[in-house]
Amino acid sequence: MSEKNMNFLDYFSNLALGSYQTILIGVSSSNNSLFYQRLFPILYTYISQSDLKFILVGEHPLVDLQEFPDFKLILEESSQIETVSNQYPELFLIKCLFKSTEFFTDQGYKILGPKAAIRGALSSSKFLFALHKFLENIEPLENIPFIPNNLISRLALLETAQGKQFFFAGVGIDEVNSLESKQAMILLSKKLFQKLGWNLHVGILSGGRLSDRGRDPRVDQTIDEARQLEDIFSSKNQEEQNNLEFEVNHYQILIEQSISDKANLLVAPDGISGNLIYRTLVHLGEGKSYGAIYLNMLLQYGRIIIDCSRVAPIFELEGAISLAAGLSKYFQFKSYD
Repeated sequence: MSEKNMNFLDYFSNLALGSYQTILIGVSSSNNSLFYQRLFPILYTYISQSDLKFILVGEHPLVDLQEFPDFKLILEESSQIETVSNQYPELFLIKCLFKSTEFFTDQGYKILGPKAAIRGALSSSKFLFALHKFLENIEPLENIPFIPNNLISRLALLETAQGKQFFFAGVGIDEVNSLESKQAMILLSKKLFQKLGWNLHVGILSGGRLSDRGRDPRVDQTIDEARQLEDIFSSKNQEEQNNLEFEVNHYQILIEQSISDKANLLVAPDGISGNLIYRTLVHLGEGKSYGAIYLNMLLQYGRIIIDCSRVAPIFELEGAISLAAGLSKYFQFKSYD
């Protein structure tokens, strides 16, 4: 099956079942009831079918679980699910991810050097703030030309109501808002796809058709940026002549055409429209989301961080775990100590 037609979720789910990775998952003490109800059946399925280990990191995860006796029993019976209580869970999770120093769970087990984490129910703003502060004190394992070290580039895996899966850039309102950030996203995505051995077909979206140019300055800007990106990467592709296919096309505002042409990465005109595309697809259009990869954390810092919503439905949590565990097959993790 071609990458343009493949089921990415199944691919990573199969890898996850053969993984021995330890995955940190952020949990919250507020509005935790529905989150735990969605999370634990998924964790139970994974621990019954794989050797994956899960560490739930939050302020009071053991206290929160008191209201779920069935889940508490699973926690007591399985060493594959443990908890860590910490007053600052966002910072603790990030430190555990980057440092190889050992720590102990609430159950008394020693954990050393997990390299994969899912934000889960932790606050996005607090998590991003803690991540930016931590990155100020460390250097990336690999500097990538034209990519700032503190850039946050999230690549989401989405699915249409008809079951067509594709990666999508621009799920955050502060992402892909300039020519440079879009170029960085495509460069990082290309690097990831090359690592996975996949062909990449990028569909760049803009605010209108070419014939709409002149009607609105902001629309004109997105059209100009998309055409520039198409030219830039067409030239790069001719120069590099890689074995893997790499195609970049401007689809204007015709997002439906990009899906019909089997583009496997779509880049939104800007972060606001991208967030609206994501929300419309998932919350109104019967589509699905399977989590988002922090690309620069993976490719520059060698750490797997997967984003998902605090109100993530079951399929999004399942996808986030599959991405976190499946990606570990392709990356050699180094210590920052």
